[in-house]
Amino acid sequence: GLVLVVPFIMGGRQALGQLVLISLAIWTALCWCLRQSLAPKAAWTRSWATPLLLVALAWVGLQIVPLPAVVLKSISPHLYETLPLWAPDADASASLGVWSTLSLTPSATRQGLILLAAFSLLFLVTLQRVRDVGDVERLLRWVALSASAMAIFGLVQFLTSNGKFFWF
Repeated sequence: GLVLVVPFIMGGRQALGQLVLISLAIWTALCWCLRQSLAPKAAWTRSWATPLLLVALAWVGLQIVPLPAVVLKSISPHLYETLPLWAPDADASASLGVWSTLSLTPSATRQGLILLAAFSLLFLVTLQRVRDVGDVERLLRWVALSASAMAIFGLVQFLTSNGKFFWF
């Protein structure tokens, strides 16, 4: 589903496509965990990518955590120059409050963090499931099939388009 279905639903990176991607990533991870718990001998493939994924998640997460103004000013010295009406020392009558996150778009950063977590789950499950060259070849065949189907679908849409997304 992740290789063959999600590319069709993602389209223009719509919210529905992101919901399906996140749901399937969680479902895949849960199924892998269930398989591991039922296996006679559970195994975990170690990789240098795992700490990098954790650092990436922490780094993006840090951007949406409310921080004191002093810490924000030391990490991002130009933040309050960019947002003068949100500065702690702004005139009280013109102030909009005090900005408390590193991210200038916390909701978009939160959405990105959720997608990063979903992709991280997929990567880790793929890392655990791909054991030999046959697994890699099978996965590459699925990706090639998905890309070919998307290309054919794109050409059909281009040639028979009514100006709407997927004819709707």
